[in-house]
Amino acid sequence: MESTFLNVFIISIISTASAFNIIPTNLTKSVTSNTSAVNSTGPTYFGTSFFLNPSPGNHQLLVGSPHSNSGSQTKPSGGLSLCEFSLTDSVPSCRSISPTTPALTAGDAVGLTFAAQADGNITACAPLRPSYCDGELEHLGYCYAGTQFGKTWMSISRIDPFECPKVDILFLLDGSGSIVESDFEIMKEWIENITLSFDISSNGSVAVGLMQFSHFSLTKTEFQIGMFTTKEEIMAAMKNVTIKKGNTYTADALRRSIAVFQNSSRYNDTNTRKVIVLLTDGEATDTVNLTSSAALVRNQGITITAVLITDKILPTQKPAAVAQMQLIVNGAAGNPNGVFVVGTTASLDSVIRAITQRIQSTLEGGSGNTQSNSGVKYSETGFSAVNSQVRQKSGRFTFA
Repeated sequence: MESTFLNVFIISIISTASAFNIIPTNLTKSVTSNTSAVNSTGPTYFGTSFFLNPSPGNHQLLVGSPHSNSGSQTKPSGGLSLCEFSLTDSVPSCRSISPTTPALTAGDAVGLTFAAQADGNITACAPLRPSYCDGELEHLGYCYAGTQFGKTWMSISRIDPFECPKVDILFLLDGSGSIVESDFEIMKEWIENITLSFDISSNGSVAVGLMQFSHFSLTKTEFQIGMFTTKEEIMAAMKNVTIKKGNTYTADALRRSIAVFQNSSRYNDTNTRKVIVLLTDGEATDTVNLTSSAALVRNQGITITAVLITDKILPTQKPAAVAQMQLIVNGAAGNPNGVFVVGTTASLDSVIRAITQRIQSTLEGGSGNTQSNSGVKYSETGFSAVNSQVRQKSGRFTFA
């Protein structure tokens, strides 16, 4: 067992057994850890972070060792130790106080940083805890709150337990009489291209449905949200969709969309976002019901994105058509968020990236009104813990 020396006044970092060490000046007592400064995976970096609580009688010293092992893990999870000592002790010792519920995992790096108070409240984070979404590695971080210098621990992770965010997408496809069949095929292909950019599988983050709307007697849910669990199945189903013709009952389609979302197995899952992508070439026939129907959809927590094709709209009517899309998406004309305008179906590909980014924004916890331009999905919780203050409010811990 290797002694690791602790200095309450002056800290020096030296290379003894490739670990951090704290060298005493006035305090000449040695503090012996119950774990070696070097374990099977290398140095523990005992002393990377610490907190001293001087008090009458015994003093308490919390020490972090982000590369220590927990159990038989092959990759270190990190940990915390509590050293209690007085100036009369001959050989003060340390004991592990690492969080155990839920258990630490390999690579957590607990002890890299933590925050503590004299009353024994501790915030310790695992800033490198890995998670996987859509096959991609995410470092979400995970935090614990401790009392009585680690006697008890509880999770205060913002996502506990971690679950990948999901989204149900319903495409509302205009199949009215003003659309020629060649343009309708391009519109279908556009929907396919957006779908291909997401994770579609039986346990994927994205589930897709399709409703074609025209006259209210012809509007049809072509396939329910989540009915198909592979991209190949969706592509095959899209080939069977034929244009209905008729008027443009947009308000009716919006109202019916709520039932389609309710039929999804994930409708009551609070971690599942709900998105409508409306693709149309003009103003609604049932304008009188449009405001109330759109508001009803938005009040269900469904984010609406609208794409307007304008080549069949008279120039004098375009402002009104755009304003109508803004009303559907945002509840008021004049707000352009989530409304995309293209001149022809041939220009639809120009907005694919913006549409997918808007949907991705909902996956990242946003409303969809801000587009993500970064591949970073989540912050790594815990790196700033040493600068945070731990407070106890109504029996719960929060960050100041």
